[in-house]
Amino acid sequence: MNKPNRKYIKEGRISFSAGTQVQERYVFLFSDIVLIAKEKALNTYCLKEKIPLRELWISENDFDLVSDAVRRLDCCFILGWPTKNFALEFSSATEKNSWLEAFEAAISQERSKEQPNTLSIMTRIHFGNDFQPREMVVSNAQTSSDILQKICNDFGCPKTDICQLYFDHSQGLFSMPLYGFEIPYVIQASYAKSNIQVDADEQAETGNSDQKAANMNCFFAVKLKNGSTPVNCRRRENYACHMVYEWRKKTRRANNSTDKEAPTGAKFFGRPLSDMSKDDYLLRHIERLFSHLLSEGVKMPGIFRKPPKQSTFQEIKNMLSNGSEVLFEYFSPCVSASVLKEFLRRLPESAICGKSRAEWLTICTGNASSKRLEKAKRLLSRLPDSNTLFLEYLMYLCQRIVENSDINQMDSHSLSICLGPSLFQSSKLDSTAEDLQARKVAEITEFIIKNAASLFDTSFVIKNHHKNQLSCDDY
Repeated sequence: MNKPNRKYIKEGRISFSAGTQVQERYVFLFSDIVLIAKEKALNTYCLKEKIPLRELWISENDFDLVSDAVRRLDCCFILGWPTKNFALEFSSATEKNSWLEAFEAAISQERSKEQPNTLSIMTRIHFGNDFQPREMVVSNAQTSSDILQKICNDFGCPKTDICQLYFDHSQGLFSMPLYGFEIPYVIQASYAKSNIQVDADEQAETGNSDQKAANMNCFFAVKLKNGSTPVNCRRRENYACHMVYEWRKKTRRANNSTDKEAPTGAKFFGRPLSDMSKDDYLLRHIERLFSHLLSEGVKMPGIFRKPPKQSTFQEIKNMLSNGSEVLFEYFSPCVSASVLKEFLRRLPESAICGKSRAEWLTICTGNASSKRLEKAKRLLSRLPDSNTLFLEYLMYLCQRIVENSDINQMDSHSLSICLGPSLFQSSKLDSTAEDLQARKVAEITEFIIKNAASLFDTSFVIKNHHKNQLSCDDY
């Protein structure tokens, strides 16, 4: 305590509160540090905190975010340091102002001695169970509000009202919400400083001196605030999806990427349906596609007809081709519908035709309805189990869309025009009469959709879809 140039400024009892907890502390304020102690007896104290003034931050707003135990707002201010925030309550407004002025003057004087500094922090934007990381340079003058705004600007989404910045470490086991007045530079520097000894011990034992790898254990995460209504929930989801898309777009631009599209079908497109039984990634994303369309697409006006935003569609295609996790529920159902059509088009072999393409093309030619139905059943019985299961999902989806045709303006005929070319892979047919071919494909597809209840057993699909919906509701 006998450090040269250290000056005593003030001392006294102050009530510290966080959440519902209230603690009485005795505070000694010096020109460069503050000591926070618990009073044990007269002139006897147990030191709890020793904090350099340059690591402190102060706010006179948002008491409700820090403490539920504040009684008089005019007698309070917030004092924080890595990684804590407290509401300090005094016996009177006069006493509060006296301490506030003393803290502000001492902190300002101490920080005036510092040179402008910067360091790198790891940031993450969370959406659903997925996240996107990025490294960012911050200065010792920026607050958490500045950092949140910068991240949102990088995403192309300047509104921050539904976002919250957190400081996470210990592999996500510790998460501190940041309310706008904290200083991320100080938090990061303090965390790195506290881990110096741990890193030194690990280096002595393992010879690993990669400080950057150690710093990856902490990051500043942007997450969406909890909402109270379904509208707010959807708004948050759309907001997150747009932010992630903008971040990826800017990251690719920064890296001077010249790739327009990922290699064809590396993970998702161009693979046979039989791979669903062997590849969890393929099966999981096909199930997600149908789940999203069944939940949110059946009442969407123009579903399968209305095109999505092409830049978003291209981004999702690239993610699927690269094997990235895609949460379709964060995007428009029109995106999922277009992905499904693209998946059908790029199958090595038509999902419904197999090697019986010529027979399918004659199914609606001069036959009675009952004979057409028998022939269709016979052709479908030749398909592998994986194709049958996929078609059960597809036809159940079509049935649900037709049931809501008064809302979505999509009946069986409209669906046949939109889905037929993808389902039968018209581009691979040998017929040279394109108009005739298109009419045949549409007619066959409409026949299949209208008779889906007779041609397919969708009981498993219905049961599985309801089970997934219940799981989502519980979550």
